[in-house]
Amino acid sequence: MDAISVLVLCTLVEHDMLRDSCQWKKRQGDFLHQQLDQLTMDTNKQAVVIFTHNTVWSSCEPEFADMGRIGNQASAWMNFYCDRPSVFRSEYFPKIKKLKESGKHVIFVAGDGGQYDKTFYHKSALDIEYYVTGINNTVLESNNRELKERFNTNPDSILLLSILNKYPYLEGKFKSLSEIQ
Repeated sequence: MDAISVLVLCTLVEHDMLRDSCQWKKRQGDFLHQQLDQLTMDTNKQAVVIFTHNTVWSSCEPEFADMGRIGNQASAWMNFYCDRPSVFRSEYFPKIKKLKESGKHVIFVAGDGGQYDKTFYHKSALDIEYYVTGINNTVLESNNRELKERFNTNPDSILLLSILNKYPYLEGKFKSLSEIQ
């Protein structure tokens, strides 16, 4: 559907392999700024989905402070640029709010939730939807009891996004891996 725009960000920019890649981080950061500005003005786009590995948005909404752990929340403090403080909340969330104010349906989908809450969903007061998915049941194959007790070993699931012909244009549902044929 042409009314939906999808952005996929590499949020492993703090990974050891990329720590020296300030130029790469800057290119992605600048690209995200450009895309958010462009999408806010684009009257043909009705929904924007932003995929990230980590929950870079987990400090953006006030209600998140009262919730339990949401994925890997340390990623909320990840800098998108090397030369200045540039966490998602201050660098991009003001533009996300403008995107929402322009009438777009905004959905965040993050991974890295397997060890915490594998099926997190929240619709904020701003009417932005947040999903976290996670798969980690390979930990059950371990002989390490401490590891099994530390990680969430509830059944793994995936998020299915269905396209709709009217607002909200996308609908997410979690489905257990065991239900998938």
